Amino acid sequence: MVGERSRPPLHVVGESEPVEHGRALLDAGVDMAYQPIVHLGSGSVIAYEALARPRHPDARNPMVFFSTMAAAGLRLAAERAAFSSALHNTRAGYPRAKLFINASPVTLVDPEFDVAELARLAQDVGMPVSNIVVEVTESEAVHDLDELAERTRLLRRLGIGIAVDDAGAGHASFRVITRLRPSFIKLDRDLVSDIDSDGARHAFIESMVRFSRQIGSRLIAEGIETPGELACVAGLAVEAGQGYFLARPAVADFAEPTPESRRTIESAAQRLRLGNARVAAADLARPAIRLDPSITIREAYERFAEDASVGVMAIYRPYREGLAGQITRRALERAMSAPDAWASIGDRPVSELADYDPLTVAGGLWTSSRSAASSLLGRLRSTWTMSWSPTLTAD
Repeated sequence: MVGERSRPPLHVVGESEPVEHGRALLDAGVDMAYQPIVHLGSGSVIAYEALARPRHPDARNPMVFFSTMAAAGLRLAAERAAFSSALHNTRAGYPRAKLFINASPVTLVDPEFDVAELARLAQDVGMPVSNIVVEVTESEAVHDLDELAERTRLLRRLGIGIAVDDAGAGHASFRVITRLRPSFIKLDRDLVSDIDSDGARHAFIESMVRFSRQIGSRLIAEGIETPGELACVAGLAVEAGQGYFLARPAVADFAEPTPESRRTIESAAQRLRLGNARVAAADLARPAIRLDPSITIREAYERFAEDASVGVMAIYRPYREGLAGQITRRALERAMSAPDAWASIGDRPVSELADYDPLTVAGGLWTSSRSAASSLLGRLRSTWTMSWSPTLTAD
């Protein structure tokens, strides 16, 4: 009995070793690699994802590092270190683009985590808060969806965007997407792999393009590794892409898409334009690009800047309440040309600049103003060979 009392309990040793090991990994530091997210219509970089690269030789693999931190009870400390590294490495030479930062649902709902921390970090490095996108990782199930939805709502109020990772696989269910209403939906790489030769994957992503437009989210295809995969997702009008074929992650550097990937994007864009030209309606009125009315004027301006062919975007109320109005490129550029416009109105909701009396074309087609009605109808009559006659309605 005396011997047993003098010996430390086994569970104490078992608990202290992971904590000590975790602290050693954390003390070694975390570098960041940045991988571009590329617009698949223009080939321009719209964002970079910050990817953790732990320095300790025992945990070079980020999955090993963060799982070790979680086991040691140091998950929040590890993710805070990653947030700080991701933002502080952008001090020099970071382009005008959004920055995607990964965060686990467990950290986001942790009572010790203050969502305003990210805003303060952005201010410390001189980055606009609206450039930050929190990418909710889905490596584990979301146990408290109500609390997670509340935390993401608070992030939005600060001007921070939300992305859901690995959509279509694992725990990234439609329940999470429809509840969080993310600004960005990232398609799981398993869905993108071999899409150019797999009809089921092709059909699924085609449906996701329609779904994302309906809810006002932007779709990103992850894990693009071949010219065929890139050409296929670009041809399906997926808005943006990410993967080794476009550009590999670079530590403390901000890579541009490779020349080969740019050529593939341009070729796909030409084919898409040719395909649309065969349908007269696609020349005259295009499917509405939908915006949530709560996004900022700055974000709407950036959407127009990414695609020069877009002249108007629809603003839809959430939860299927229907069309709220439209915002035109001309109106936005006029508003933002005023002195100090970026500072004075950049973070206000885009709904404040909306036209609430737009012209819509039944069937999901869109034109920019009522003044175009007679011209549109004349061209429709002269070019359409179909017997179907569209009905113009004002919502």
